[in-house]
Amino acid sequence: KAPVSLLILDIYHFKKVNDTYGHDIGDYVLIELVKMLKELFPKDNEFVARLGGEEFAVLLPDHQVKHAMVKAERALDRIRKEVLVHMDYKIKFTISIGIAELMEGEDTQHWFKRADSALYHSKNNGRNQFTVAEKKFNDAA
Repeated sequence: KAPVSLLILDIYHFKKVNDTYGHDIGDYVLIELVKMLKELFPKDNEFVARLGGEEFAVLLPDHQVKHAMVKAERALDRIRKEVLVHMDYKIKFTISIGIAELMEGEDTQHWFKRADSALYHSKNNGRNQFTVAEKKFNDAA
């Protein structure tokens, strides 16, 4: 069975972007992030989706977690270096990422929860980083 990995990512302090610059600029940031994600994950079978708000998912078929980690680091590096210029504003932002490889016999809901838990670990431990999910999801986390 071919491996598949899931990345869930979140923009650091996106509410602050909206509150500081307005929702039009916030929308611009989201659009530009999607463009960057599509450049970073360009293969036909690499799927980028907005989950809601400032949270996105990237599905990586045929990727073991070690390969997903390399791609996540590239995404972090690219996005942290990017300066968006729009309507005389210069906007910088960073993301946090949670990564989980689908385990044999695991249902997709459990897999998503593991990736989401890893994302929150990244956010709670300094942000602008990725965390790989534990093999077993702890419901108390």
